[in-house]
Formats: sequence, structure tokens, C-alpha cells
Amino acid sequence: MTALRVAAHLVGVNVLILAGTLLGGVLLGAFPALAAGGAVLGGIRSGSPSERLWHDFWSAYRASWRRMNLLGAPFWALAVMLAADALILSGARDGAPVALWAGLAAIAAYGAVSLAFLLPSARRGEGAARTWRFVALAPALSPATSAAVLVTLCALAVVAAWATVLLPLMGVSLPLLLTGWLVEHRPDALEAARAAPEPETPATSGAAPTPAVDSRTTIE
Repeated sequence: MTALRVAAHLVGVNVLILAGTLLGGVLLGAFPALAAGGAVLGGIRSGSPSERLWHDFWSAYRASWRRMNLLGAPFWALAVMLAADALILSGARDGAPVALWAGLAAIAAYGAVSLAFLLPSARRGEGAARTWRFVALAPALSPATSAAVLVTLCALAVVAAWATVLLPLMGVSLPLLLTGWLVEHRPDALEAARAAPEPETPATSGAAPTPAVDSRTTIE
């Protein structure tokens, strides 16, 4: 019954995310819908799935609409840049060099991991500039977590290509659930590591200083 309930939540959240995205005309609906979906799916990760899926999703959607559209603006700019670059490379007469495609893929991968870090970071309530700075640096500061996110997304893409029926059912909610589980505690952990005091040196720890040698002392 628990597995069926989780599956039902995933399907329901996927439908709600698509509805919220369309409600905002995609451009103004995608990020609030992702934030609301991530908030609802957090109940599954904590072992207490939402009892009021519809109400909890739309409450989170309305509450995060302005903030998430502000925080998501750089990702839309990145998406436009990647799409334009991919169009230019695919239209090259003699074919674009592999190195250029590899660079484009690396930027897209970094952006995908940064997006995974955006949702838990946005819930911290910090200013937009501070959140953007953290999201931009978080993949580089957490290489193991970033690798796990990329492996998870690649595995889900392979599964979706093999079982396309999962796309309309869990195509958004399942990646959101798994990547959220991987990164949800990293913002707090990185903040704690940054705020940790540096080890004290003998000069600042109260240790007795080494007595100075009088240069006038003669050797007998």
C-alpha cells in the first residue's frame, strides 16, 4: 500500500506540475510549479506524504510564484543560449567539431545540476543575489553530489527512452524526487562548513609565547 501511495503521489504531482507550468504560460509557470512539486514531494522523502495533495501544491505554487520566477530567470537565459548554440552547431556546413559539442554538453550538465540545487536553496529564504551565487558554485563545491545527480538523470533518461509510458506519468516528478533527495541537505552542510571557525594558532589560542633570546647574551 505504501508503494502504491508513493506511485499515486508521483503521478499526481507530475500532473500538477504540468498544469502549473501551463497555467503560467510555461515561462512564468515552470519554476513555481517545480518549487511547489518539490515541496510536496518532500513529504515522501520525510516519510509523511501529503494528505491534501491539491491544496498543498497550489498553496506552495501561489506562495513561491514571485520568488521562483525571479530566481529562475538566469536559467531561462541559459536555456536560450544553449538552444541557440545547438542550432548554430547543428547547422554548420562541415559539421561542428566534437570539442564544441562536448563543451555545450558540459555547460548543459552544469546547468542541470545547478537547477537541482536551486529548489532546496530557494526554500532558505535568502536574497536573490546570495542564492544565485550559491547555486552557481554549489556543483563545483559538491563534486560527489553533482556526479550522483548527473548519473541519476542519465539513468532516468535511459529508462524513459525504454519505457516511454513513464514520461506522461512520472516524467517530471520522479527526477524531482530523486535529485531532491540527493541535494536537499547540501545547502545547510556547505553553509555550516563555511561558517565553521578556523583552527586556532598558538598566537591566538592563549598559548604562552616562546621567550625571546637576548642578543646581548654571551656564550661562556
